[in-house]
Amino acid sequence: MLLGYGEQLRSDADITAQDRTDLGQKVVNIGSGLSDTQTKIKVIDDLVDRDAETYPINLMSMINSKRGEWEKSYPDMILTLDVTDDVSILAGDYIEKAISELVENACEYGGDPPEITIRGSQANEKVQIEICDNGDGFPEDEQQLINQDQDETKLQHSSGLGLWLSKWIVEYYDGQLSVETQSGDGGGKVTVTLPQLTN
Repeated sequence: MLLGYGEQLRSDADITAQDRTDLGQKVVNIGSGLSDTQTKIKVIDDLVDRDAETYPINLMSMINSKRGEWEKSYPDMILTLDVTDDVSILAGDYIEKAISELVENACEYGGDPPEITIRGSQANEKVQIEICDNGDGFPEDEQQLINQDQDETKLQHSSGLGLWLSKWIVEYYDGQLSVETQSGDGGGKVTVTLPQLTN
């Protein structure tokens, strides 16, 4: 697509200024997407090459460190937090990336405007993090792929790399990730379970 758009920009003498601007924006969007994909692949490479190192991470502090970035990327988002200050997990450097991917996914597929709720609770030496949105929820085939670890095929595959990256990171830290469509309002919900920091 980049080559095609580039050739069109280079060779089409009759292209209008608006069409040139539109094609230029498409090139920028594709380049940005490729850069994002490269970043995700690098994370996967690191996960394969390293043993998991875990340390205490305060959930609210982690969310607050990323909140400004989310609000800048999605200025219309409405973010609601239901997390107490004492919720801490045992994870490592990449868990922030996993949570960010899930929040950004919720913003992309949420309503207009996206309404995102993050809940955090702890019990039985586990922390449960729920990321809910007001979109259309997860298709049944995607729920089966993510929740039941089914193999992807050409006819049945997940819509993006970000959700899989989050799943791999969470499992790397001995956690679990599942997706569902909420009953009632029908929005999407991702549930992440991770080890809890215990005294």
